[in-house]
Amino acid sequence: MTLVVGDFAIEETRWRDVPVRYLVPRGFEGDIARNLGRTPEMIEFFSEWTGMPFPDKRYDQVCVHEYPFGGMEHPTQVTLTVRCLRDERAALDSSAEPLVSHELAHQWFGNTVTCREWAHGWLNEGFATFCENLWIEHSKGAEEAAYEMQLTLDSYLGEADGRYRRPLVERRYHQAIDLFDSHLYEKGCLVLNLLRRTLGREDFQRGVAAWLRERKGQAVESSEFRRILGETTGRRLEQFFEEWVEGPGHVELKAACEWNAEDKLLTLRLEQTRTRPRRARPSASSSTSSARSTASGCDARSPWPSVTRASSWPSSRSRRSSPSIRRARCSARSTGSPARRGCC
Repeated sequence: MTLVVGDFAIEETRWRDVPVRYLVPRGFEGDIARNLGRTPEMIEFFSEWTGMPFPDKRYDQVCVHEYPFGGMEHPTQVTLTVRCLRDERAALDSSAEPLVSHELAHQWFGNTVTCREWAHGWLNEGFATFCENLWIEHSKGAEEAAYEMQLTLDSYLGEADGRYRRPLVERRYHQAIDLFDSHLYEKGCLVLNLLRRTLGREDFQRGVAAWLRERKGQAVESSEFRRILGETTGRRLEQFFEEWVEGPGHVELKAACEWNAEDKLLTLRLEQTRTRPRRARPSASSSTSSARSTASGCDARSPWPSVTRASSWPSSRSRRSSPSIRRARCSARSTGSPARRGCC
């Protein structure tokens, strides 16, 4: 639920028969069209792509001051930070469309179907992040979408190589906010993009549409998503999900080339230097932290070995103080950072 009280200027348009309203603090009326004006076009695009028309009877976007996140996907009434309302000068350097499309996508992925527990939160946030890229591809073209996907990869690798690697489905945590990191958003998006490339665009899209139809109004888990994708496409996806969703890390390649001037022959060698680490059951004699959350019953000990250039899953305290948790990703975009969403 959400309740917003204030003195707002209101503009209204429509998508088909659905009222679409923009509520902004007075004085920001001139920024509405520049930042929020493509919302009906986005609703049309996501309705077509998902095979499911916009699921609610109205859609409001309310911009507020002093909001700690970029946005929050409340059904029928999304809350956005007023910082997304760029003026003419700021709009030359950054766009509110990633945030607007992210929160709109949640009306399907997160509200129409939602994760059964936070361990499967990538089904909400990974999908919303992936839909940002879908919108960019639709509105700006494949090259721009590829560039944004590279920024997404950079953000994930920054966390994976610099801090820790964890499975997308992580059942060990102290508080839900601990999971809102670059794995949940960025890696979730990257795995969905890999699924689309593995299955093919049309089959992936058909599978997602079938998943939404079959699970509409229900809480879902990753295994259900895998099953419905497999049944729709006729593909076995157990290994894919085991490696990319249930397991931490990613494939790393080592490249070397050799030029033979006499034969004018270039030899290129690619070596997979490390497979994705398998989860290891913590032993009773483990020297890692054994702090426990009495509220959730979750063990904070690292569930897999540390890997090169990445620490094991850190304590709840260190994760909450991490820039990847604290940052308001929407405002970070205007500074050129690849991290660009709030934890919502």
